Amino acid sequence: MNKSLTLGIAISLISLITGFLTNNWFLAVKITGMTAIVSILLAGIFMGAPIRHQENKWIKNLVFIAIPNFILLTILISIRTFISF
Repeated sequence: MNKSLTLGIAISLISLITGFLTNNWFLAVKITGMTAIVSILLAGIFMGAPIRHQENKWIKNLVFIAIPNFILLTILISIRTFISF
């Protein structure tokens, strides 16, 4: 759980740094959005499979990867909506 959350935060930070260095914030939104959507979709696929202990652990890990990315995605979209670049 802790490693997954750290990985999600690292992906969020990498996307922020990429958006800042390239001055292309839409790229940061794409990176965080795709990471969040793919991890939630994979968690949903594993949820539909016959539940074993290992798959249940994967579901939790994928959700913990998606949480920081959804938070950053919400922040980036709200900044883009309310503040014009």
